[in-house]
Amino acid sequence: MKEFFNKKRSTKHEARSTILPLIALTTITAAILIIFYCDLFYDFGLIAKERIMTNPFLIFVATPFFFWVSAYLCRHFAVNASGSNLRHIRMACEQLQRTPDSYEKISSFLGWRVILVNLCSSLISAFGGGSLGREGSSVQISAGIFAGFADKFRKFSPKISPNISLESWVFAGCGVGLAIAFNSPFAGLVYVMEKLYVAKWRNFIPNFVSAFFALIFIAIILFKAETIFILEPLDLILNWQIFYLFFLAIICGIAAFYFLKICNFFYDKFSAIKSAKWHLVPVICGLVVAFVSFYGGVYSIGGGIKTVNDALANSGILLSSTEVFGRIISTILTFISGCAGGLVMPAIAIGASIGSIFTGLFSSLGIKIFILGGMAAFLSPVLGMPLTAAVVILQSTAQPLIFLPLLLLLCFVSDFVKKICLITPKPKK
Repeated sequence: MKEFFNKKRSTKHEARSTILPLIALTTITAAILIIFYCDLFYDFGLIAKERIMTNPFLIFVATPFFFWVSAYLCRHFAVNASGSNLRHIRMACEQLQRTPDSYEKISSFLGWRVILVNLCSSLISAFGGGSLGREGSSVQISAGIFAGFADKFRKFSPKISPNISLESWVFAGCGVGLAIAFNSPFAGLVYVMEKLYVAKWRNFIPNFVSAFFALIFIAIILFKAETIFILEPLDLILNWQIFYLFFLAIICGIAAFYFLKICNFFYDKFSAIKSAKWHLVPVICGLVVAFVSFYGGVYSIGGGIKTVNDALANSGILLSSTEVFGRIISTILTFISGCAGGLVMPAIAIGASIGSIFTGLFSSLGIKIFILGGMAAFLSPVLGMPLTAAVVILQSTAQPLIFLPLLLLLCFVSDFVKKICLITPKPKK
């Protein structure tokens, strides 16, 4: 009997010791693909901006065409490659809660076809002049890779199958995707922790441990990687400016609420079209985005990284209200047209733009701290995770830790404002 239990314990230990190399293999595979994808996405966005400056009239043909191709791929091959990436991941996690370790049930959200279509569609959209970001797609693609590998490992070796939780690997994939997109492993870990909090700490230990080890490998891969936003360390001198920042957070919370509501409402409406009239949606949206970019300039389109970096590098106010309004319109139209891509980076760019305009109304304010505040305050309600939003902005701009309490305050205020807006009054009887 003793030998039986010793043998059983030894087998269990051997199976667990095999998990770590499998996590490493999956993490490295996901990292190689997503780093390549992020670089290509950024380059394609620059090509689209260059097209506006060198051949402005060409965009009236190129943008509608590439929008149609991008949306067609999603609609006919993997509809869940478009729309809200974060919503698809949440629905996959909810499905796993009902049917644990059932890969078939979540393949429509995180399957290999969804990954491939998301990659192709989002890159085509960026090349055509779309205004969605790479970050949401990176998270969904990474979560899909981890889920797919976990399923293959479970089928390949029944011995280790009980030690591979599909949910744990999806959480790890989410953290890896966010960490690579923002060059911040710690932000990825915070993201996983906040997702676990939302899930009421369900299966905390296996979910956290899988993500922790995966993000250690990412930290090694991204060692000495440059931040995606270039900004010198700022001095935290607030005094009376805190009241203006508080007001900015309220504005961003309200704006983000209506931004998301419009995006999701029209995306669902247009996705429900079953007739051939659907083909007009991406074409018309692409044509309007072409007009926006023609009159609003290069800062009104794109993933948002270059826009934010140029705004941070400029000593004055770079972004006008026309460019900000144009970016909001182009982001909404790219999203509702059915192209793949995320709203995370566009939210940061819109927040930076609002912060820039805000300082224009009050000339005595420091522009860069308000751009920073706008980035965090608009991202928080869009991401739905204020703690993650604050850490993402802090680390992606390489600001001192002393800024974290301020960013947390702005993120929680804007997220709270969004939740207040979500409360609908009961109809009077």
